[in-house]
Parts: sequence; structure tokens; C-alpha cells
Amino acid sequence: MNELASTKLQAFQIRHINFGQKIFGDENSIENKFPPRLIALVTFLMLVEITHFNGIYQKQTKFLEILISLVIYLVIIQLFAQFFNRIVRHDHIQFLEIHNLLIKFTKKEETNQNSRRKLISTLDLGEWSVRLFVILLFIVFNILTVTPIVISIIDQNYELSVLMVPFIESKSLFGYVLNITLAGISLNIFCAMILLADTVKLFYIIQTKAMVDIFIYKLTNLGAKLNVLIEEIGNEAGPSNQENRNQNKFVENLKERRLEKTEIQLIDLMKEYKFYDDYIETILSFLEFTTFVALSVNSIGIGLSILYSIFVNFIMGFSAFLILFSQILTPCILGTIVTHQNEKLLKAVCEFPWYNMSVKSQKIYLQFLHQCQTAAEINLKIIGVVNMELFTHIMNGSYSYLNFVMNFMKG
Repeated sequence: MNELASTKLQAFQIRHINFGQKIFGDENSIENKFPPRLIALVTFLMLVEITHFNGIYQKQTKFLEILISLVIYLVIIQLFAQFFNRIVRHDHIQFLEIHNLLIKFTKKEETNQNSRRKLISTLDLGEWSVRLFVILLFIVFNILTVTPIVISIIDQNYELSVLMVPFIESKSLFGYVLNITLAGISLNIFCAMILLADTVKLFYIIQTKAMVDIFIYKLTNLGAKLNVLIEEIGNEAGPSNQENRNQNKFVENLKERRLEKTEIQLIDLMKEYKFYDDYIETILSFLEFTTFVALSVNSIGIGLSILYSIFVNFIMGFSAFLILFSQILTPCILGTIVTHQNEKLLKAVCEFPWYNMSVKSQKIYLQFLHQCQTAAEINLKIIGVVNMELFTHIMNGSYSYLNFVMNFMKG
């Protein structure tokens, strides 16, 4: 079972390594800075911009405008490439490193077979759940992109644009369909890059919940075994244990021998908790920068996307709203799960029958309890604790901003 568990987790990791290399390229090559897919996207956008400024449909050729446009695009894409690699690729690489820790965790001899099986099944279920979630969002984005084509062809109105600035200004059917197609491709590429970063955070949520549930399951079973041992020792001692000192001494020795194995298992559990503690600390250190960017930038943009969908273009505004909404919601869910699981773990540790252990083991337990009381939460210095309460504050702030703008425009 050990080999089967390790093989399944290694296969799970290899799938993500291959997926990451296809998207981002090899980590040790020059593609680390400029992945092939990103270079293709840059080339595509440059060709679209040349087509737009070259005036193929407007019969206006201006070489200076083309040159300025290329320079601006090179500068923007250079900044975008650095930002893209720092956030998305950084998250993906650290996600694979944490998977290496999970594989080491499952290779431990003291790891329970049922716990290992539960961890593997949870990861497999979580993997396909996240994949289905991303596919569903892609379907929504494509529906939002294709719907204007059908409506415009039926109404013979080819002036509708999906993006803020149309790629090709044309009132013909061919020009409009080409415009919508280019906009749809660009929108899907943009959504793919953003959703990939969200996918990594969703896997963090699944792993965190699975590991804590397994740990609580082990701790509860160990406490139940300890109670059973104490009852058996009391039954074996009988009523004469208070009358005969030799019998009392025998009972104490028997109790120490039987509790020794349980106390060793408790020490092993403390080592596993240290692994979980390092895992949470690693996640929080990795997500500190990306979470700050996601919450600070997207909380401003979500109100603007609502205004844009109302006054300019509902399709593009609603698409941007969905992207920003998922970017804000994912880290808030992760922070809530981490805090909730830590509280569950602390409750399970407090309910452990520590009073049935020896004095030496009780000191170890107190150290364990002190470690569990350390707050495990995503806490940013400027924003504060990241959880669903913060999410409601952000959404309420966006609603207040929208209400203020609407009242101002009415006045």
C-alpha cells in the first residue's frame, strides 16, 4: 500500500509538472522569462495592433503610428511578462514543491493506511473538481463572447464591440465577425492565465482541509485507545489494589508499560503536526504578495467593471466582473479554511485525555497544546486578516462606491 500511495501521488505531481512545462516552459531555460505561449500572445497582439493602425479597412497608412504602437506594445508586454511570471509561475512552482512535502508525508512508516488512502482520494477528487470548475468558467466566458455574434447577425447590426476598443473598425459582416473572433481569443487567453493562478490556490484549500481532517482523525483514535487502556488496567487491578501495596506497584508498572506505546504515538503525531505547521507557514509566505495584489487591485477594479457593464458594454463588463470576483473570493476562502481548520485542530487537542498520561508525557502534551494555540491565518500588514468577513467588506465597499456614482450622475 505504501508503494501504491507513493506512485499515485507521484503521478499526480507529474501531471502538474508536465502541464506547467507546457504552459510556462522549462524552469532552467531562457523560457523562464519569456514562455512560448506568452511570446505567441505578444506576436498576436502586435499583429492585431498593426492591422488596426495600418488602416487596411480605413485606407489610412501611417508608418509613424505603427512604429509608436510597436514601441508601446513592447514596453507594456515587457512589464506584463515580468508581472505574469512573478505571480502565476511563482505560485505553480511552489505548488509543486509543496507536493514533494506531501509525498514525503505519505512515505512515513507511522502514517496510517486509512489516512493515506483518504489523503489520496481527497487529492484526486479535488483535482477533478478544480478542473471541472475551470472548464465551467471557460464555457461561461465563451458563451459571453459568442452570444453577440449571433444577436448581431440576426439583427444585422455589426457595430457592437466586445472589448473597450475594437480591434478592427468595420461595419461589414466579415470585419465584425473577425473582430469578435480576435476578441474572444484574447479574452480566453487572459482568462486562462488568471484562472491558472486561482487553480493553484484552490488546490491549497483542498490540501489544507484534507491534512487537518486526517490529523484530527488520528488524534481522536489515539485518545480513544488511551481511555480503553486505562479502563483495562483498572479492571485487571481489581478492588485489592488499594489494600495490597505490591499489587499497586504491579499495576503502576503495567500502566507505564502499556502507556509507553501510546505516548510514542503522541510524539509521532507531534512530528506530523510540525509538518502541517511548516506547510501552512510555507503557503502563507508564498501567497503574501499575490494575495495583496489580488485584493488591493481587484477590489478597485470590481466597482469599475460594474459601471462599465451598466453604461458601456454589459458583455465585457460582466466578464471582467467574474474574473475579479474569483480573484477576490479565492484567497478569502483559503484564509477562512485555514482559520477554521486550526480551530478544529485546537479543539481536538484540548479534548485529548492528557490526564491519563505520565508526568513526562503531560509536559510534551502541554508543548503540543502551546503550538496549536498559535494562530494560523493569512494576515497582511496593510489589509489585515484575509477571510470571508474581509470579502463582505470589499463587496459592501464596491456597492457603496457604485451607489455613490449612480447618485452623483443622477444629481
